[in-house]
Amino acid sequence: SETPPCFYAKTIQTAQVIIDNQFYRSDYRKPNVLWQVIQYGYPAEVMELYIQNKFDLKWLHPDSGDCLLHALVSLFYDDRKDDNFIKKVKLLLTKMPDKINTINKKGLTPLDVVQKDYNKQLENIMTNFYTSE
Repeated sequence: SETPPCFYAKTIQTAQVIIDNQFYRSDYRKPNVLWQVIQYGYPAEVMELYIQNKFDLKWLHPDSGDCLLHALVSLFYDDRKDDNFIKKVKLLLTKMPDKINTINKKGLTPLDVVQKDYNKQLENIMTNFYTSE
């Protein structure tokens, strides 16, 4: 199958053109470009634009049972501790707060993944997010 153009949109301007011209098919929304945005470090603003345009936040990976938040926090390496990464974490926490409790097929929530990997900075962001908003 052909890769949809939205998977190549690494800037907000390109993503907007794709959305405006509907250069995606509805079946490409699951799994959707949000997983690509997470995996390849696209700007948080691109993620936000796709979310605003109703790309599915609730889809779970069929093999792992991971939600988008699982996928994102599992990529929190030392070289990913930048503002863009933190913006995406906060964006997902804001747009899908119930997913913080999603249990994947390993029996882990996104917060469990963070704690297992000893990511204290991200753990603090996630646990304090709702009390600071």
